Amino acid sequence: MTTGHSNLKGVIPEDDSSMEENISVLGLEWHTDSDMLSCKTQLTIEPDKPVTKRLILAVAHQVFDPIGFTAPVMLIPKLILQETGI
Repeated sequence: MTTGHSNLKGVIPEDDSSMEENISVLGLEWHTDSDMLSCKTQLTIEPDKPVTKRLILAVAHQVFDPIGFTAPVMLIPKLILQETGI
């Protein structure tokens, strides 16, 4: 938000600014103190299971990202799926 020169913290009244430091925005987590967005996900991959097409597909679709924030990272598993012929 800082690079876009939008001063959202100036819009929030001071009595409300003592709210949570992390706010959920469009499925992402906004850290108001550092003005950064992050994506929380829990990948449940068991090391003893073999890597299959189904596992790659499941991991590639575990991340909820309606605005494409994680698109550069999620491109790799999607390209792997494309090469395998799914």
